[in-house]
Amino acid sequence: MRSYFTYPIHTACLPNGFELNAFFENNIRRVNRHHHDFFELYLFLSGEAEFLIEERAVPLSRYTLLLIPPGVSHSLRFLDNASDYRRTVLWILPELVSRVSGEGWETPLELQLSAEGGAAVEALLALLEGEQSRLESDFSNFEGREIVYADYIRLLLIQLTRLREREG
Repeated sequence: MRSYFTYPIHTACLPNGFELNAFFENNIRRVNRHHHDFFELYLFLSGEAEFLIEERAVPLSRYTLLLIPPGVSHSLRFLDNASDYRRTVLWILPELVSRVSGEGWETPLELQLSAEGGAAVEALLALLEGEQSRLESDFSNFEGREIVYADYIRLLLIQLTRLREREG
């Protein structure tokens, strides 16, 4: 598993239009305020922390889901440095989001998902991760892989739209 602090985060790191990572750490004190040129989908799984979006603090609990648009500053504050901090992060280029979604995602999305909704998002992210690993190892020259990835991202954004309407 990659360390958040040793992993470069910029658009050049998203050759397929996205990057998906599951992070697990227990030695982070703070993630300083920053912003990206891409979307960040953040699924909180465990730990004691709060997410700061612009100037507003968002308390985190299992299955807090955030979608941070490009250019929106955010940071993370840890409330208990001893707790294990787990999250899955999906970075998506705006061009890919525009291509696969008719929805506008200009403002940050914050959802506290139910166990069912959180498990559904977690399962979709796991499917995307599995497909990404499989295509990169078995079919690294497969010309249709971008279409496969885009379809998974489309399914994920459709699920987010449904969850926003139902649980938001």
